[in-house]
Amino acid sequence: MATVIGMLMSVFGWLGAIACAGIPMWLVTTTRLGVSTWYGLWMSCILIYNQRSCEFNDFSVQEALKFKILTIAAVVVATLGLLIGLFESCSERKLHRCSGVTFTIAGLIMAVSVTWFAILIKQGFENPLVDLVASMFLQNDLGASLYVGWAAAALLLLGGIVLCASDNKQVIFSPQPTNPQQSLLSPSYL
Repeated sequence: MATVIGMLMSVFGWLGAIACAGIPMWLVTTTRLGVSTWYGLWMSCILIYNQRSCEFNDFSVQEALKFKILTIAAVVVATLGLLIGLFESCSERKLHRCSGVTFTIAGLIMAVSVTWFAILIKQGFENPLVDLVASMFLQNDLGASLYVGWAAAALLLLGGIVLCASDNKQVIFSPQPTNPQQSLLSPSYL
């Protein structure tokens, strides 16, 4: 049962990591005029008076590249863990532990990616003078993708830990005596 729960948590974490990579809401910038800009790993969208226009990313390639690499690495490692976890063989226990380790690694990579990006948003980007001037007109907020990423990282970590800790031995409790000739009322039980 623990294996199934661990696998389900990991699958939901994997789906969350894919959603986090695809949704263009890592950084949400709002101006005083009500114009919102959403930045994701692959594209950015601008929302003006309920009209949305999206295009492929225009933020600096070096800034976004490290987060793209980390997020894609987390998705690939989680996919590998999913493939390993779906195999059934005589050494199922070892495969589930291996799958659990890969899900845990994927969760750590995902957590590093979204947390690092959130720290950059909260500290402001590289130039403090530009950040001071921009803060008068712009407000940078954490996007929904970061929260999805943290939830995905938590599910991957917890699912991986449950898979590593689960013991696939079937413990069968039998109230029946092992020797069929003995009864519960025989002197050896009393």
